[in-house]
Amino acid sequence: MNFFEKIFWYIKNKQYLCSRKFNYVKNVFLKQRIMIEQSFNAKDFTTKLKATIQRTGKLGFTAETISQLQLNTDCGILIAPDSDDKKVFYLGILRAHREDAFTVLSAGKYIYLNTKQLFDKIKIEYVKNNYIFDMERFEDGDEVMGAECYKMKVRIKPRTAEEKE
Repeated sequence: MNFFEKIFWYIKNKQYLCSRKFNYVKNVFLKQRIMIEQSFNAKDFTTKLKATIQRTGKLGFTAETISQLQLNTDCGILIAPDSDDKKVFYLGILRAHREDAFTVLSAGKYIYLNTKQLFDKIKIEYVKNNYIFDMERFEDGDEVMGAECYKMKVRIKPRTAEEKE
């Protein structure tokens, strides 16, 4: 009979054990029984996919987003609004450019879309406000968009006087 079996035998047979000792033994016993199969990788949860509408109307992507989504000038981007929520858009990434898709443009490491006319048409006031899109993978939209789909939820913050100039 090992140590823990003896302790639980005493408990079962109503032998006196002080509650502090019992709790200590119980915790040690439980800690030894825990099985760890896998730990989470922090890098999987710290990457923030973001896009921002610049003051010029261009949709720009952060460096993290560019590398995570593997964006380059060979890609095409589809953008669609959500039919229910006006603060949600869907972004579809095509690995080959298509006629109905936005062309991915590059200025050094900076990657952007020329979306000025789109945002003007849907009356987004990007000159007065900062529009920041938090992006997350949306696999349900892959079939509908015909591309790798991401859901973009917008946060709107007023631009400062310096940013407006």
